[in-house]
Amino acid sequence: IYAEIKNSLKTLRDRFIGDGIDFAVILLPVVAPRESWKAQEQAAYRDAVSILSELGVRYYELLDVLEEAVAQKISLSEPLGDRWHPSSEFARFIALKLHREGLIGENDRTE
Repeated sequence: IYAEIKNSLKTLRDRFIGDGIDFAVILLPVVAPRESWKAQEQAAYRDAVSILSELGVRYYELLDVLEEAVAQKISLSEPLGDRWHPSSEFARFIALKLHREGLIGENDRTE
């Protein structure tokens, strides 16, 4: 599956570049405190970073945002226990961080 994902992302990257569009990825971590990530989740995240790096795709990690949200006791997932989809509260927290970093602009939705 690694090769399939890498090839699909390469195709997408090439299409964007071919159309003159700046291509970057925001890499959402597993939606759980990092110390509780299962081995499979850790491997999937490492694989994602490896693929992006190998393809030379610019990407933004949100591990610091995850750690900050955990420290602030923000609800991470909906429904509770879904480790792949952020809660609306955590999604808003991510969007505000991306906005502060200049990765999304005034006209992008943050609610």
